Amino acid sequence: MRARSRLLLALGPAALAVAAGTASPAQAAPSSGPVGYVVGHHAEAQVLLADGRQASVVVDEYASGGPSGGRWSEVAVVVACESSRDCATGGEAYLDLDGDVLTVTPGLGRTTLPPVQMTLSGWTDRGATQVQTTVTVSAVLTATGPLAATTTRGSDCASPSSTPCRSLTVVTSRPVSAAVTLGGATSNGTGTVSSTRTVSVAAR
Repeated sequence: MRARSRLLLALGPAALAVAAGTASPAQAAPSSGPVGYVVGHHAEAQVLLADGRQASVVVDEYASGGPSGGRWSEVAVVVACESSRDCATGGEAYLDLDGDVLTVTPGLGRTTLPPVQMTLSGWTDRGATQVQTTVTVSAVLTATGPLAATTTRGSDCASPSSTPCRSLTVVTSRPVSAAVTLGGATSNGTGTVSSTRTVSVAAR
């Protein structure tokens, strides 16, 4: 029996279900049970805008179990400035959300960020005047390469705890082509998507 299989069996059927993706974290690892979990998705894309500037979108979402568990997401957008003097239509935008924001198909084949409204912070007059622009951002990331996976065993608890744990982390990732819509205009580029699942049980 492989080491990964032995560890999963040691962690129990709930861990097997979460690591394999056959059960939702809420079903497989209730906060009142002995199994802790952290599940996350990461998506990033870099595109070239029509005027030649670069823009990037990064999305992270997490779900964790335990008394302080929950679900939350973070979206970041960076648009290159027009020049070193002015950044009236460029800058950075960040958004924190409760719950999941991405739609991810099995095997990371397609990852979708629905339209979200963000405030892009830039400047003019060499930074003397701040400029804020409200933009709507969405993205569709489509897998272009094979699924890669790594498995790591450790002793960290998935949920914060002082109790020693045995844990298993499975990370899967794929390269993608990206179509990012920013302010009504769609630009194409490349990126990556990944999924991380950690399950743990208190050592006995």
